[in-house]
Amino acid sequence: MEINVSQRLFESISQQIFEYKSQVSQLRQEIENMRNKVNYANEETEKTLNPFVQTLFNNLTLAINNQMEENSKLQNQVSELKKEKSQLQSLILAAVQKSAALEEEVGSYT
Repeated sequence: MEINVSQRLFESISQQIFEYKSQVSQLRQEIENMRNKVNYANEETEKTLNPFVQTLFNNLTLAINNQMEENSKLQNQVSELKKEKSQLQSLILAAVQKSAALEEEVGSYT
């Protein structure tokens, strides 16, 4: 009778081990399927987004280059205006000096 109980216990444990191994195998398979789905979704996302991101990057690069050109043109214009201002100040100063010199020669009517 003791052998019978031991044998049943052994069979029960064997059955549990078999079920456990089966569950482990099934879970491993599910994990592998999930990994495959995630990898596929990742690849699809990359395929979908990469052209969009590349287009955005190209547009950004173009906008940056255009802005740099515009900034350079504006800087040149500012420099040119500063030169003109300096020339006008010199001409005004010369005119004021010439006017003062003429007043001294002719005299003041005040």
